[in-house]
Amino acid sequence: MALDITAATSALKVHYARTIRSIVPDHKKYPLYSLLVKKKGKLVPSAFGSAFVVPIVTEDPQAISAGSPSAAETKAATSSQGGEPQYKAFSVSPKFLYSAGKVTGAAILQTEGDTNAFIDAMSESIDKAVNSLGGRIAMHLHGSGKAELGVLTADPGTGTTLTLARGAKRRLRVGMDVVFRATLTGANRAGGSRRITGVNSDGTATIDSAADAAVASGDFVILANESTASSATPDVLSGLDAWNPQTEPTSGDSFFGVDRSTNYRLAGQRLDNSTFSNVRDGLIELAMEMDAEGMTPSFGLANPVDWAKVAKLQEANRNYNDSQDKAFIGFQTCTVAAPSGNFPLVSDPSAPVGKIRLVNQEHVYIVHSGDDVVHLVQEDGNLIRKVAGEDAFTVLVRSACNLVCDAPSALGLLYGIA
Repeated sequence: MALDITAATSALKVHYARTIRSIVPDHKKYPLYSLLVKKKGKLVPSAFGSAFVVPIVTEDPQAISAGSPSAAETKAATSSQGGEPQYKAFSVSPKFLYSAGKVTGAAILQTEGDTNAFIDAMSESIDKAVNSLGGRIAMHLHGSGKAELGVLTADPGTGTTLTLARGAKRRLRVGMDVVFRATLTGANRAGGSRRITGVNSDGTATIDSAADAAVASGDFVILANESTASSATPDVLSGLDAWNPQTEPTSGDSFFGVDRSTNYRLAGQRLDNSTFSNVRDGLIELAMEMDAEGMTPSFGLANPVDWAKVAKLQEANRNYNDSQDKAFIGFQTCTVAAPSGNFPLVSDPSAPVGKIRLVNQEHVYIVHSGDDVVHLVQEDGNLIRKVAGEDAFTVLVRSACNLVCDAPSALGLLYGIA
């Protein structure tokens, strides 16, 4: 039986038209990705390139006067006096990520020209590419847009061992190429990129060659092929750390065309946990701050390491019955009580260590172009492509999306969790 690429293309198109959405989400591995609504957005052309336009109301009308309607009308007619709601608009550009499913000549020969066997081999490769790309997006949803993986907690010297916070190991994968920076938007450290060759249970990772002597404790570990050095412009999608940064924006800030320093509601809420006696108290205070803005959290997100700290604080409050013959250690769920309602604290392996984020789900979503957040490249009708210069066929997987928040006070950050 001869291998029929045309038939294989048609079969794969039909298969992935039904199943690609079910490949990526995994609520256990990627809770944030699974919880957020996905919307297909319309790209609006502008002088600075196409973008998703997100208008928000920042202030209500302030043309108010006691006892005199004419005075109110006069104030309303005066420029910048607040006669109408004040709007701002984020021009959120889509960020592109690519992956590829590939079948080489050896696998093609093993199918013995059987088109169905080739489709099976290609499907397995595509599934892995889709899942991998979805996982990368899920990780970036927590980030600043600079593709950071974590922070070094020890100076590696000129050795091949990197030490990060224990919870950060879940963000590392063997085969990742990484660079190091003193700041997210600074220059790369000397010596170029290193490839991760091993990830260990104690939070350390090994790299393929000695680190440059300039690399130091406190450096950011950043994906080499997804981030441009010495630039504040996000290279990947702008995640929660971008919309709700740890440091409040100062004058001159420009985030998707908006200066957020003029109104604290444009960059979310934030509290330093070191000012509280424990993380439980910090969570209660942050939930109260968000509720005061009318943004009661739908859920909270914590790295498993930080989730455990919250759970262990509750052990002292556990009550046992004398007749009870079983002792339970730990909790299945942690629920936080806010003034306007309770919400779950979700353990998310992709979340950064030392931070807990609270999210009002009504105002935060993923906007994408194309058929879905992750989709197959086939605009020209060709799904399977011959790899130039290689004995292989490939299918390209793409994402063109970004995180959008149409009311940034819907986000709250508790940071400095030790």
